[in-house]
Amino acid sequence: MQRLGEILIERGVLSLTELHTALETCHRTGGRLGTQLLEFGYVEERMLLDALSKQLGVPGAIKVKLLHSPLRVRKMLPTQVGRRLQAVPFEVTKGGIKVAMTNPNDRAALDEVSTHLNEKILPHVATEDAVLAALGGAENDDADWSPRVEPSVVKARRSGDVEGWNLLWEQPRFRLASLFRPAPRRARSGEVLLASFPDLTTVAPHQATSHELRVDESNFSALIHQADNRDEIGSLLVRYVASKFDRVCLFSVHKGTVSGWMARGRSVVLEDLQSFSVSLDDPSIFADVGHSDSYVGAILLNSGNRELIQALADPAPTEVVAVPVRVKQRVVAFVLCDDPGHPASSENLDDVVTACRKAGVALEVLILRKKLLS
Repeated sequence: MQRLGEILIERGVLSLTELHTALETCHRTGGRLGTQLLEFGYVEERMLLDALSKQLGVPGAIKVKLLHSPLRVRKMLPTQVGRRLQAVPFEVTKGGIKVAMTNPNDRAALDEVSTHLNEKILPHVATEDAVLAALGGAENDDADWSPRVEPSVVKARRSGDVEGWNLLWEQPRFRLASLFRPAPRRARSGEVLLASFPDLTTVAPHQATSHELRVDESNFSALIHQADNRDEIGSLLVRYVASKFDRVCLFSVHKGTVSGWMARGRSVVLEDLQSFSVSLDDPSIFADVGHSDSYVGAILLNSGNRELIQALADPAPTEVVAVPVRVKQRVVAFVLCDDPGHPASSENLDDVVTACRKAGVALEVLILRKKLLS
């Protein structure tokens, strides 16, 4: 498995300096490398999709194609589900429905999409910007913005609140006039405002959702049991464990296969992590940890672990803490965390094990709730 950056450099479309700049930004923000490369203008969409297609082994779907796909096809998947899974249907064929996703290797997400569409899914990889734009929620000023986008979406995209916040994080591009658009309202003296995501509009603290709140011992249990879906549970778990370790990776287990899912912290490239998968029957740290409550120590150099170490990027882990997440004794996920360049510490092990147990209970509650509603 090649890393995304390696593929782009090998093809001569990206320099090492540009890659390091984009990686630094990703490590600070937790975003996708591909998204950052496009934002900085280091690569073109087609070049990025060609590299992602090679890395993930699925065809690519460009933004223009998604934006010009029939609206009725895009609406086949509920918008809320599409945004959560970052997936959008864009073409109906005799062989099935083509669906563009930022993570087409997420088998559980593919199953969820298939359940909603009740058809065979033909996964394609697309950029985050393209998927969100096709779903009608992207804020984008590019020239290829589709006229099919709803007017209400365009109006929201141009609002001062959104544009003002975007200017804080993006380099100015092409039009200097955009720098003088209204910024979001400022807090009055003594008032605290938070920024919501992904809309980046200012809200009062009591209106903030779990996506904006710091996740620690004081609120983790409450937040995770209020979660509405597996992705929210996964995100809360990763954010909580990230308060204990510098690098945290979450892997899903679906039909006997372990796949990269979410990550937070130093030296993690989300696209590289999500390109990783290994069978639970093959030798790897996951096969060993699946039969215990936790593991603290070095990663043995067998075939599965070599792929894992490569997916974790540099610096390679010296030692790791690995903990399974179980639902009724069945492993559904793994948390793998470490402090790059340092031996693994068992100081926070009990906290991570407890958090994984709570995540398992929260997932079980979701399953029971779904059964009751069906």
